[in-house]
Amino acid sequence: MTKDYEKLYNPRTTVSNFQDVVDKWRLDSERARATSDCVLNIPYDADATEKLDIFRAKGQSKGVLMFIHGGYWRAFDKKDFSFVAPALTNAGITVAVPNYALCPKVTIEHIVCQMLQAAAWLYRNGNNFGAPRHRLYVAGH
Repeated sequence: MTKDYEKLYNPRTTVSNFQDVVDKWRLDSERARATSDCVLNIPYDADATEKLDIFRAKGQSKGVLMFIHGGYWRAFDKKDFSFVAPALTNAGITVAVPNYALCPKVTIEHIVCQMLQAAAWLYRNGNNFGAPRHRLYVAGH
């Protein structure tokens, strides 16, 4: 039996109101950036795509969550996923949302290396944003 990987991994093909969902993400993300204590477009390495946004925890930070945005490795931008930050920052978690280059311009292996660079940068520099570097967690969409 042949698997239809496009259907399995690409929600655009199965979610009838996909654009409505994305529009809400973008609106909520704009609101999050406008109302949060955040620092945007911080370079974590040399490439133009290698920037991240940091949303500071309210109060003392209990840790930092690096949230890797979705997009099937070929779509979206970190700014489309700022909406994940407010609930976490309100709970005392610093949130970092890194950007990465997109396929097919680069390989998935390249993106994985970029995310490793972002995590290493956060480990070295997270305390500059009030986040304890020994409590670095990773999640994604």
